[in-house]
Amino acid sequence: MDAIYISTATFHPPSNVTMATSKDLPDILSKVFKYNPRPITPPPSYHSNQPQFHRTLPFNFYDRHLAPQLSLKQVVVEPSIPTSLSGNIDATLEHLQSSGHQFIPLIFETVGDCTHPTFTAEDRLLGEATMERLASRYHRSVGSVATAFISRWAIHPAAPKYYSTLTFWNRESDLPAYEDAVYSRESLRFHLFENQRAEVLSSISDQLKDALRSLEYKDLIIYQFYEMSAQMEQIFKDMDSLEADLPSPEYKTRGLAERRTECRPPPRDATSAPWSLARCHIKCTKESAITLEIGEDEVVPRLHDDQTKFNRMDSLSAAGLCYHAWHQAVAEDATIIVFHCGNYERIGIRHRATQTLILSKLIEVSKCQDPAYGKIHVGLMLAAVKDTLDRHWQSYRPQPVPVSVPGKRKRVTYKPTELRRSKRQQVKVQMASLSPAQVKDEKTFWKAYTDCRIALVSFDLDVLRSPCPAACLRHEGPLSPHGIEMGTIIWRPSYKPLECCTITLDSNLSRGGTGLVHSARLEVRTAGGTTHSMDVVVKSAVDPHLRNRIRREYRIYRRLWEHKVERIPIVYGLFEDIHNMVTLLVLEKFAMTFRDREPFDLEGKGMMLSVSRAERALCLKTVRAMHKAGVAHLDLRAENIMVGHDGLPVIIDFDSSWEGAQKSVTDKEIGYLQEVLDGKVQDGFPIQLDSDEE
Repeated sequence: MDAIYISTATFHPPSNVTMATSKDLPDILSKVFKYNPRPITPPPSYHSNQPQFHRTLPFNFYDRHLAPQLSLKQVVVEPSIPTSLSGNIDATLEHLQSSGHQFIPLIFETVGDCTHPTFTAEDRLLGEATMERLASRYHRSVGSVATAFISRWAIHPAAPKYYSTLTFWNRESDLPAYEDAVYSRESLRFHLFENQRAEVLSSISDQLKDALRSLEYKDLIIYQFYEMSAQMEQIFKDMDSLEADLPSPEYKTRGLAERRTECRPPPRDATSAPWSLARCHIKCTKESAITLEIGEDEVVPRLHDDQTKFNRMDSLSAAGLCYHAWHQAVAEDATIIVFHCGNYERIGIRHRATQTLILSKLIEVSKCQDPAYGKIHVGLMLAAVKDTLDRHWQSYRPQPVPVSVPGKRKRVTYKPTELRRSKRQQVKVQMASLSPAQVKDEKTFWKAYTDCRIALVSFDLDVLRSPCPAACLRHEGPLSPHGIEMGTIIWRPSYKPLECCTITLDSNLSRGGTGLVHSARLEVRTAGGTTHSMDVVVKSAVDPHLRNRIRREYRIYRRLWEHKVERIPIVYGLFEDIHNMVTLLVLEKFAMTFRDREPFDLEGKGMMLSVSRAERALCLKTVRAMHKAGVAHLDLRAENIMVGHDGLPVIIDFDSSWEGAQKSVTDKEIGYLQEVLDGKVQDGFPIQLDSDEE
C-alpha cells in the first residue's frame, strides 16, 4: 500500500468523512484521541513579576536582522486550526481503512524511551512547572505515541512493526547561544534509528528513501516550552492583539543611503494545508535585501519609536515571543511552531508567501473538547510531515540512473597523496616586511578608525540580511601596536559620518564559550573619501552572563597589552548595542590554527602536532609573559594557537582566563602547553585545577 503522502487530496476533510469507530482503532490510539493533560497547580513563583529569574529573554539582537523577504509582517488569529487538524486525522483514518490498512497492536517498548504509556503518571506532581519538565511531560504522553502512529501512516505503512522515523530534539546547541533562556527549545525531526533503519528503508520506495535521507535531522515543528507564570500566561493572551497592531522591531537610523542588492528568494509553501489562508493578504516582499552606506549627513541612531508597544530586554512581550519564534522557524525552514506554558498553548503556522504567522486561539490544554488535546497534536504532527514532504517534492529532482556501456572500463587510479599530506604541512605566508604603501595604508586606517565612535553593524549571512544596521557604541577603545586607547566613549544623539565605521558579519566561524564567533569586514572612511577595510573576528553575546564574560575578556586583553605581551591578537574595540541587546568584541583575524594546518589522519591515529623548535620557544615565551602580567590562559590547545600573518604563533581566546592566578596554576599551565605542543594531548581539554586553586 502506498504511503499517505502520495495522495493529492487537500488536507481539509470532505464533509461526508466520519471518524473511524473506536473498535477499529488500537486501544492506545483511542486513549490519545481523548487525552487532555491534567491542569497544573501554579508554582510558588507563579505571581512573581520576574518569574524567569533574570534569564535571557527570547527576543534578541539576531531577530532584528532577518532578510526583509523572510521577516514577519503580520499575525492572523485563526480559530479553526484545532478542528482542521482533527479533521485531517479523520480523513487520513478513512483513507487507511478504505485502503485495507491493518491497525496492528502497538508494542510501546519499541517507541522512544518510555516503557508504558500511562497517561496519569505524566501528570504526577511536577513541583516547579519548569520548561524542562513541561517538555518532558509532553514527550512522555501524547508526543511519544503520536510519533509512532504518524511515522507508520505517512512514511512506512507496509512495515511489519511500529517504528518511529520522528524524534524530539533538544535545540539548546543551536544558534544563537544563551547561558540561560526563558524557554526550552525543542523540535520534531526526521531521524532513522540504527536498529530500525534497515526494516524501514526496505518497506518504502526509492523516492521516499532519498527524501528521508535528505530530510534527516530537519525540523518539522519548533516547540517553545516556557516556564509557567502569570506573566507568561498574560503574554499568551496578549497575542490576540497582534492581529490588529504588530509593532515593528526594525532599527531606526537616519542619515544612511540605501543600496539594494539581490538576495535569494524565500522557500515555497506547501501546495495544500489544513488551515485557512483567506485572511493572509500581505503581498510578497521583493527578492532583494537592503544594504546601507553612510551618507553625507549626520548619522542619527535612535531607540525604537514606541517603547511601550515593543519592550526591550527589561521585560517580556507577545511581539518579542512571536518574532523570535518566527526567526527560529525561518532558520530551520520549519512551518509549525508550538508555544506552551503549562496550562495554556498556542499553535503557530508560518506562511512564507505572505510572511504571516497564523495563530490558533488560546488553547487551555486541560479543557479541550471536540477535539481533545491529544487528537490535536496527532493531527499537528501529521500535518507537519505532509507539509515537509510536500515542500520537498516541489524542489525534488530525481537523479539520473547511470547506464552501463559495454566495452573496456577505464581504470580509475586513486592518489592517496591527495588526501594524506606530508608529516608537516608547509604554510605559505608572506614573510617579507610590508611595503611602504602598505605601511601607509595601515597608518591611514588606524588614524581614521581611532576617530570612530560608533559602529553600524549589519549581517550578510544566510537568512540574516539586515534591513537596517544596529548602532553599537564603542565602549572600549582599540589595543594595538599603534596605541592603547583608554576610557569609555560618551553616548551622543548624533554622529558625523567620519565618526562611524561599518561592520558586516558574513559568516559563522564557531560557537565559543561567550557565544557566537563571526567573520566580518570592518570598514572606515577617511576625510579624503577613500574607504579602508580590515578582515576581523567578532565575538557576540546576548545573554547577560556571557556579555559580562566578553567584557572581562576585553579587560584581560587590555592588561596584556599594557604589560607589552607580544603574540596576542589586536583588539579593535568593545561595542555595545544602544538597545542594550548585545555586546561585541572585535578582534584581529587569522587564517588558520595550529590544528588546521595538520594533515588529516586517514588511519585514525589522531592528529599529531608538528611544531618547530622556534615556534615552541615563542609559545612558551608568550605564556610566561602572560603569567608575569598576572594572567593564566586556562584553555591552551592547538585550536587556540593561530598562525600569524608572519607565520609565527599567536595565542587567542582569553574568555576562560584568570587574573592573579597562583604559581601552582601557572606551573601546571606551562606543563600542559608542552604536552599540547608535543602532541600528547589530542583533544585539547582545558587545564583541570584542584579545589584549593579555584
